[in-house]
Amino acid sequence: MDILCEIDYDFYSEYVTINKKGEKVLLVQCMDALYRSMVASLMFCVLQEVSSGIESYGFEFNPYDACVANTTVDGSVLTICFHVDDCKISHVSATVVDEIISRLRNDFEVVFEDGSGAMKVHRGKRHKFVGMSLDYSHKGEVHISMSRYLKDLPLTNKFCI
Repeated sequence: MDILCEIDYDFYSEYVTINKKGEKVLLVQCMDALYRSMVASLMFCVLQEVSSGIESYGFEFNPYDACVANTTVDGSVLTICFHVDDCKISHVSATVVDEIISRLRNDFEVVFEDGSGAMKVHRGKRHKFVGMSLDYSHKGEVHISMSRYLKDLPLTNKFCI
């Protein structure tokens, strides 16, 4: 970011800020360059494969949100929400959730020599998903917060040195 400020201070300085940790941050809007990266392309291919797999399990994708799929198991709705490499699975029965996790691991988990790639499972009443904190500790309610995300937002702008 410092190089960009050296090239054209008047243009870039407006977009450089400092977060609460004291770090300089350059705010940008990605149009399509990021989507052409190799990792993004691979993630898209994996996402397409996982989507097909989820459909083969009997799930139907939500017509309004392609990252949400539902099916009915034992008379209750089983929901999978996913975004890139994050997935949230919910059902009234932990056994049903265990079964779908096992299927997903069997069909899609790839563990490399360094241990990366292993699916991590988090259970409980509090979860992190796509920048949100989801708290199910109050019966019949979900409390959604993005306060941690907001804490990292810049305090000021116009900070190019």
